[in-house]
Amino acid sequence: FAHEDDLSKLHTSKIIGNTNSISRQVRQKEARERAMTRAMERVRIGEKLIADRKQSRNKVEREKLRKQVYRIKVESKNCVTIQRVYRGHMGRRAAQKWALIRAEELAYQSLRFAAAAAIQRTYRGYIGRQVAEDRREELVEFMRKIRAQEAKEEEDEYWKRHPFQRFVRNLKSLTKRNSSQPIDFDDLIYEGSEDPFKEFPENLN
Repeated sequence: FAHEDDLSKLHTSKIIGNTNSISRQVRQKEARERAMTRAMERVRIGEKLIADRKQSRNKVEREKLRKQVYRIKVESKNCVTIQRVYRGHMGRRAAQKWALIRAEELAYQSLRFAAAAAIQRTYRGYIGRQVAEDRREELVEFMRKIRAQEAKEEEDEYWKRHPFQRFVRNLKSLTKRNSSQPIDFDDLIYEGSEDPFKEFPENLN
C-alpha cells in the first residue's frame, strides 16, 4: 500500500505539475494576448495619430493651396484691373495730346484761312479800287469828251446862227497875229455860213 501511495502521490504531483504548467501556459498566453492587444491598440492609436496628422497636414496643404489659388486669382484680377486702368490713363493722355495737336492744327488752319481771306479781300479791294479808278477816269474822260463835243456842237451851232460875230472874232484874232504873216481873209468867213455882211446894220455909214 505504501508503494501505491507513492505512485498516487507521484501521479498527483505530476497532475499538479501539469496543471500548474497548463495554468502557467494559459497565463503566459493570456499575457501574450494582452500584450498583443496592447500592442495592437498602440498600433491602432499610432495609425490613427498618423492618419490624423496626415489628414491635418493634407488639410493644411489644401488650405494653403486654396489660399495660393485665391491669391493668384486675386492678383490676376488686380493685374487685369491695373492694366485696364493704366491703358485707359495712357489712352486718355494720348487722346488729350492728339486733341491738343488737332486743336492747334485747326487753329493754325483757321488762321491761315482767315489770313488768306483777309489777303484776298484786301487784294480784291485794291483791284476793285484800281478798276473803279480806271473806270472813273475813263468815265470822266468820256464825259469830258462828250461835254467838249457838245460844247463844240453848241459853239458851231452858235456861229452858224451868228456869222457876223464869228467874223468879228476871227478879225480880232487875226489882228493879234504877227504883222509879217499874211492874212488869209478866207479864215474870216465860217464855212457853210452865209455872207457875214448880210447882218451889218445899214446905218453904219
